[in-house]
Amino acid sequence: EMNIMARAAIIATGGYGGNKDMLKKYYPYYNKKMILVGKPHKGEGLQMAMEAGAATESLGVLLTHGPMCPGPGEVDALARQPETVWVNKFGERFVDETITFRFPECGNAFDRQPDGLSYNLLDEEIKQDRSRRGISTLHVSIVAATPLEKVDESFERAVNKGMVKISDSWNEIAEWMDVNPKALNATLDEYNASCDKGYDKIFGKTHENLKALRHPPYYAVKCYGSFLNTVGGIKINERMEALDKQARPIGGLYVTGNDAGGWISDTYNLDTASGSAFGFAINSGRIAGDNATAVMG
Repeated sequence: EMNIMARAAIIATGGYGGNKDMLKKYYPYYNKKMILVGKPHKGEGLQMAMEAGAATESLGVLLTHGPMCPGPGEVDALARQPETVWVNKFGERFVDETITFRFPECGNAFDRQPDGLSYNLLDEEIKQDRSRRGISTLHVSIVAATPLEKVDESFERAVNKGMVKISDSWNEIAEWMDVNPKALNATLDEYNASCDKGYDKIFGKTHENLKALRHPPYYAVKCYGSFLNTVGGIKINERMEALDKQARPIGGLYVTGNDAGGWISDTYNLDTASGSAFGFAINSGRIAGDNATAVMG
């Protein structure tokens, strides 16, 4: 520990996405298999502010990011395509798969699944089509509409890591998933029938993304929920001052960015506030800097 004398201090340590103990304590849907996409910050700044008497607000909010396969990027990207079918550990669909375009809400759907787990299913036709046309969704390492050149190699590596099962038989895939084969086949029969009719009677999936899975080999990709970081923490006022439990400013203590609470709902808004996490980080830092400078005289 170091003691540094100052009239003002600004906490900007980027949340606690890398602190599993804090995640377990504050995030009710936390699962140890969840994948952190952002930086593994430990939340030291939040802990220091709380020790100084700061109140908390929306401490358990995550910027969720939907399904992710911790394997090769091309496999992960294909598993997120809207034509795929997502089933939980009971072999049941749980969402309209086009929610992949709205990753914060996609994360909410994952949170509700047993063990925070999904098996994303596709067939050879979808794999070949997407390999040729490229992916349609946001991915951290692959540009949309760029042909996938190493798909087979990527799937082979994922199989060796135990993240993918490839088979001509859905029963064999169900066994690998530890799912009742009757339940999985019933789900796929119902889905394929919806594709034939051009209407998803269960979730209303858009017509252009309804592709029946009938062309073996079939692929099952094991996916877990993921998140960019935590986006809540210390209660602040409009000057970015940390507030105590009586809502009074703690003199000289400012909190910004992902360490601050109360500026975002429990679901990140892609429609009207896209980029708000980055925007808030920059502007809260500017506001805190202006006010801290005034305190310093």
